[in-house]
Amino acid sequence: MVEVLWLRWALTAPFVVTGAHCLARCWVEGVRRRALRGPTAWLVEVTHLAMSAAMIAMVWVGAGWDRTGVQAVVFLLLGGGFAARAALGTAARGARLELVHEAVMAAAMTWMLLRMADHDGHHGPHAAHAAHPGGGGWESTGLPDALTVVLLVSLAVAAVVWSIRLVAALRVPQGRAVLRGAGVAGSHLLMSAGMAAATVTLL
Repeated sequence: MVEVLWLRWALTAPFVVTGAHCLARCWVEGVRRRALRGPTAWLVEVTHLAMSAAMIAMVWVGAGWDRTGVQAVVFLLLGGGFAARAALGTAARGARLELVHEAVMAAAMTWMLLRMADHDGHHGPHAAHAAHPGGGGWESTGLPDALTVVLLVSLAVAAVVWSIRLVAALRVPQGRAVLRGAGVAGSHLLMSAGMAAATVTLL
């Protein structure tokens, strides 16, 4: 949970936009135009929507309400599925990029949920012992911080890639559609940047 109110709203805004964009794509492109072909295209949109909702919940409430860790498991499975589809599937280069991006974001979601739940669960003398230099535990290995940095770098690279694709889409009239070329690239860009900012703030 983010304690500072203005920062909470600032982190909420991008996920409201991305969630609304996904809903609009599902309705207009999926239901009305039937342009979302195959289960993978639908899964990408539904996953984006779920990520947006989960990020808003983390910003306002934290991860403590999900004591069973169901969210982390779901995003872990989704990330693995997207990664496998990108590596083993026959998707085009642009579609494969989107699948890799989804896998990275799902991994980031899983990591944030696990880390926040871990922080919420550390209270009392054990927490003090774990936080003490040489107190043992996986915190003392530096692994959590290293994984966080890897995910932040991955999200930053994704933001740069989607920025390039957004600019390319805006250069051609047929690519400027809000619910297609430019809109999709912008939504991915916003999700990457928002998730990176939330990771720095929450962890």
